[in-house]
Amino acid sequence: MNLRDTIRSKTVGAPKHFKKNVVKVEDVEVEVRQMSVKDRLDIFNKASNGEGGVDPLKFQLWSVIYSCYVPGTNERIYEEYDYDSLVSVPTGSFVDILASEATKLMNVSNEENPT
Repeated sequence: MNLRDTIRSKTVGAPKHFKKNVVKVEDVEVEVRQMSVKDRLDIFNKASNGEGGVDPLKFQLWSVIYSCYVPGTNERIYEEYDYDSLVSVPTGSFVDILASEATKLMNVSNEENPT
């Protein structure tokens, strides 16, 4: 195997290991997963303030929508149409808890990922 093939097998050919954490909110468990690069870009695009920056509220809500799953499944809990409902919940509620976890998982370093 040449160097190029070795590099490719260790990068694009390697198994994808997404970190995930189960968070208990309102007496139920929610699985919060690390996002793909594409999902992260989608969130930044949806959270754009139109002036080259990011609207923090939009970023928080889209992070919850994109990263929360029914534990042990590939089923997302929230849909895009839930945005209007999520925006109206009280501060300090499940949205803040889930968004905090989603943000932590966006910033996972390579050292924390399995090899």
